[in-house]
Amino acid sequence: MIPGAFMKYSPEAVDVAYDKMAAWARGIIKQSDRPVMLIGPMQGALFALSALARRIREPVCYRQVKVSLYNASNQADGSPRFHLWPIKKKDLGNFHFIVVDDVAESLMTFEAMLRRLNVRGANVYLTTLVDKPTEKRVAGLRPDFSPLTASEDEWLMGEGMDSGGSFEGEAARCVPGIWVKFP
Repeated sequence: MIPGAFMKYSPEAVDVAYDKMAAWARGIIKQSDRPVMLIGPMQGALFALSALARRIREPVCYRQVKVSLYNASNQADGSPRFHLWPIKKKDLGNFHFIVVDDVAESLMTFEAMLRRLNVRGANVYLTTLVDKPTEKRVAGLRPDFSPLTASEDEWLMGEGMDSGGSFEGEAARCVPGIWVKFP
């Protein structure tokens, strides 16, 4: 339970959503002419990436990347910075990629990752647990698959999503289910 928040999606509903994501990803993997690498941007995607990797039951590899879009005041400043990028140049020509994230909002981070990955004929897909379109969303981008939705005014917590930089906010990442707190 998260004080001051209500549950939007139960842990059981989230499990069903992860199963749907895995079924979608299996379809991509089976159609692929190359091996597939799952990529999860830190921190929020850790839950979704782990849940998806366990459910796919197909040969894949995965990497976590650290891309920050937020400045010291926890505000998106529009210039993604890559702090960890363990994807080698040779991987770009040998893999197709599925970017796995917890929530799709502005998609500025995904756009920056797409520019780095979409070379040498690689297909790049995006799956997110929740699609939460915002006014700031990059034009023309949307998740390829997202089983759950939220509105722009909902602050999501749980399943890897936090409620700010405090300890309590970080602890909210670990709560099962998806919770909403209005600002």
